[in-house]
Amino acid sequence: MRLSKQIVVVAVAAVAFLGTLSLAQEVEPPFTWKGKGLVSFVAEQGIKEVSFNLELAVDANGGIKGKTSSEDGSSTIKHVFYGERVEHELPGYSSRKAMLVLVINEQGSNPMLAVLNGRLLAGRFFTGEALIKRYEPSSEPDKALGVGEPVATSIDEDALSASLKSALKKMIPVGTVKIEGAFQK
Repeated sequence: MRLSKQIVVVAVAAVAFLGTLSLAQEVEPPFTWKGKGLVSFVAEQGIKEVSFNLELAVDANGGIKGKTSSEDGSSTIKHVFYGERVEHELPGYSSRKAMLVLVINEQGSNPMLAVLNGRLLAGRFFTGEALIKRYEPSSEPDKALGVGEPVATSIDEDALSASLKSALKKMIPVGTVKIEGAFQK
């Protein structure tokens, strides 16, 4: 039986990919995760794409410090929610629910609260949806999303709190987000 060159190349790439995933370790705080991302969203002129950099540091007590930055400026990460790590059938492959809460144009005339709601895959890729609403720091949805508490909060994605579910329902889905990054030593 003779295998084509393409099949051999795909097989070697798959083995290398799975090997890389199996080396991914669970990282405990403190840590920093840096990445580059792309958000695609619906605008009046059609689909718009914005490239950005993301840096998130979590200290030993769960406190966070982070921001996204692009050509248009930067936005501070206000809160992070994360679910339990889930191991999947592929050797070494895991994922976890993650929500990054940030404020866009916080000091400007029209600040917006944004949630990047998705999954962190194998500690390297974040993919999900982008949600927004007008930023109102004292509103119940903004409080439920943890604005004003710069920490990483563990959540049970099968049993989200009623206030968090309600806050997410008040947000407008506007597009998708993809980030590729890694834990920094």
